[in-house]
Amino acid sequence: MEKKTILAACAAATLAFTGCSGGFSAAEEETIHAGKGEIMRILTVGNPADSLVLRQKAAPVTGRMLRTDDYAVLRRRMLATVQDPQNTGVGIAAPQVGILRRMIAVQRFDKPGEPFEFYLNPESRSNST
Repeated sequence: MEKKTILAACAAATLAFTGCSGGFSAAEEETIHAGKGEIMRILTVGNPADSLVLRQKAAPVTGRMLRTDDYAVLRRRMLATVQDPQNTGVGIAAPQVGILRRMIAVQRFDKPGEPFEFYLNPESRSNST
């Protein structure tokens, strides 16, 4: 019974995070604006609840989302999180901060100033044919 409960919770979380309107869902908006300050909580696979979220398939970022204040806030907070001296990194993905969307920020060491760039809806491609 426990496995069914976990699967049902995952399905509910997926619907809550991805929504149907083309914009951010209410749950995503809540996560984007949650907490105090700019730094977002980073989910880890060592936490069972976080692990369930991190193992879900992320949904695409839509054009409608790009025109929202929520998107601007999410970008700013993801960047602040990855640059936080307490937890620095060279990249961060939206699912790592609880937003199940295909969005990543990557530091570009090959460019002057080593800026972070955001990539939307990335896909990995296999080299095999």
